[in-house]
Amino acid sequence: EASAKATEKKALDKEAVAVQREDKAKAAEADAKAKEKKAEEEAENARKTEKEATEKENWAKVEEEEATRAAKEARTVEKQAKDAEKVFAEAEKKAQAAEDEQLKAQRELEAGLKALEDEEQAQADKIANLTKLSNDSSLGPVKQ
Repeated sequence: EASAKATEKKALDKEAVAVQREDKAKAAEADAKAKEKKAEEEAENARKTEKEATEKENWAKVEEEEATRAAKEARTVEKQAKDAEKVFAEAEKKAQAAEDEQLKAQRELEAGLKALEDEEQAQADKIANLTKLSNDSSLGPVKQ
């Protein structure tokens, strides 16, 4: 009977060990499932993070393209402004040259008028002198 009890005890011990092993296996399986679920969540988070990073990168590219376009437009406007300044400076030079030419022509005209007036005065003086000489001479007065 002692032998039977010992055998029964061994069997119970083996059964207890088997139950413990089964419990450990279930716990390990539950732990593995939890780790798998956690790994899936991390993978999903990684995909979301990657997607967000890609979106940010795409926005950065768009913003960079816009900045490049704006810089190009700014250079174009700056060049147009410089060209306009050159045209304006050239127009100012031409206007100044025209004004100078007009002043020169006006001075020449005034000088011409003065010369005509002087010549007219000289003619009048000659006529007056001739008239005086004629009146003084024995021929008598000159009729004008």
